[in-house]
Amino acid sequence: QAAPFDPTRSLGDALLPPTRIYAKSVLALARAGLLRGAVQVAHGGLEHCFDAVLPPHFSAQMRADAWELPAVVRWLAAVGKVPCRELISTFNCGLGMILIVPAASQETAMTMLTELHEEPLVVGKLVSCSNGAPRVEVEGAQGSWLMLPELGVSLPFPEVLSSLQDPWTVCRMKVLVLAGGEVVSAMQALFSSTKVPASAASLVAVASPDPDSKALVMARANGVKDIVLGEGRFKEAEFFCDGLEALDDDLDAPTDAGAGSNGKVDKSANAALDFSAHLDTTMNELQAELLVVMDDVDSSLLTKAFVQRRAGKILICHASLLPAFAGASPIEAALRAGVCVTGCTVSFAVPPSLGLRGNYHGPQILQEPIRIESTDTAVTLRQRLVTECEAPALPRALQLVASGSVALRCDDEGYGLGRSASFSEAATAGMLNHGSIMHR
Repeated sequence: QAAPFDPTRSLGDALLPPTRIYAKSVLALARAGLLRGAVQVAHGGLEHCFDAVLPPHFSAQMRADAWELPAVVRWLAAVGKVPCRELISTFNCGLGMILIVPAASQETAMTMLTELHEEPLVVGKLVSCSNGAPRVEVEGAQGSWLMLPELGVSLPFPEVLSSLQDPWTVCRMKVLVLAGGEVVSAMQALFSSTKVPASAASLVAVASPDPDSKALVMARANGVKDIVLGEGRFKEAEFFCDGLEALDDDLDAPTDAGAGSNGKVDKSANAALDFSAHLDTTMNELQAELLVVMDDVDSSLLTKAFVQRRAGKILICHASLLPAFAGASPIEAALRAGVCVTGCTVSFAVPPSLGLRGNYHGPQILQEPIRIESTDTAVTLRQRLVTECEAPALPRALQLVASGSVALRCDDEGYGLGRSASFSEAATAGMLNHGSIMHR
């Protein structure tokens, strides 16, 4: 079951995230002569983590607005009615490691940690204090940590659950899923994750060219609109999956857009134009902002013009670890090749001229691997791949894109991933323990 504050993870995963190892970063600062102290925030929380490193006449003065309290801690505080003082004395409150550096070396230390792929934050400073004074003061915790971002006001703990929602998710991105005819798919994972209040995505409909698609049945069972594209006529048009390289760049091209070198009209090109135009109209009617293409849909059904027009708004799930087995039937291809590992890839769709020829696989957002067993058949491997790879990866990728944490970037070098440096990204990616700096 998804955590009530994070649709991409179970409550167990959110409560017990893997420990991050900071040894490489801490050693680098120490060898550079920049480190005066290092504190792993564990037993005793923030309040007692400095006991072993600070002289008696120093205390740590920290600013609560310098970092964001993780949603899991806010949720625990809300349901348990835990006051801020107890949070500080019990939890790390989102700070996994605190490093003490000279004030004059702060920028150098920040630069070095960033180059080591950490996300350093300046969270406070050391100040002189009298004997018996508190060793740690977190200024503004009650206001900063319990703030409702949408209204800009502080709320008492019973109401803090409403502030767990990321600011990006106040207006949830409307998503249309394009599904095929496979019986086994990751659709239920998408339904479940988008029902969680913290989800940045709203699943407005599931569309399929196959009127008998299991995905449409599941959509109705989950109270989501189901749409049969073309009233079922596309199910019979198998020929429109081939020869799409000849398509013109414009969906509104004349009927000879698919004409071959002999001047005859290419029926497959015309059918693909019809399919993409129908899908485009459906998205406009639903006001869908993002299209998710499941792995049982041939992405070549989408014309180049459609992909260009909706650049950064189409996600493709493929049943292999790209770039391996990028073509059709990737599960069968992996079994024929005798490889030991396969998996799934969720990527942005890009025009074929800038991606791998003949498909639309662009910058990869997430990959999830799975081992191929000696007894696997195409049926058993697909069942495990969907359950163990696509079911967790697809909701996570959708949350990253819908929340604005990951975006498609296009520049002179081609397409790539643009990433937000916000707290939203860190929370979505599960990186809740930041490396932090205090200066002395």
